[in-house]
Amino acid sequence: MRPAIVGIFATFAALGLSGCTSVAEETYSGGPEQPLTTIEKDFIDGDPSVVWLTDPGHFALTLSGSSSCPAYPTEVREIDTQTIEVVLQMTLRPICSADLALVTYELSTPTGIDESSPVVVVVETDEFELAPR
Repeated sequence: MRPAIVGIFATFAALGLSGCTSVAEETYSGGPEQPLTTIEKDFIDGDPSVVWLTDPGHFALTLSGSSSCPAYPTEVREIDTQTIEVVLQMTLRPICSADLALVTYELSTPTGIDESSPVVVVVETDEFELAPR
């Protein structure tokens, strides 16, 4: 009976994750794998972090929160040539774990953004200024 329960749980977990429609090119646990600059943040406060990645045209958004109900980016908008807005949505599940886990989303920079000048990334109420590349 135990294998059947595990199989049912795995099916529901996969269905729950497939409902996430993130615009990230890549998603993984932990902090950015190839940041252009060092991140000086402990993430305990729950605030997000944004850094350029070594690959031009890409940046990383790292969020901390429940590992079973993470927030995820649903849209990356170009506000003007120096401002990007990232829209987040929460994963909807009936029960979320009370842990604190990091998840990083690698996102494409909108085509009209000038990375040779400072860029502001707006994530909900937080603003992050990225230095020119």
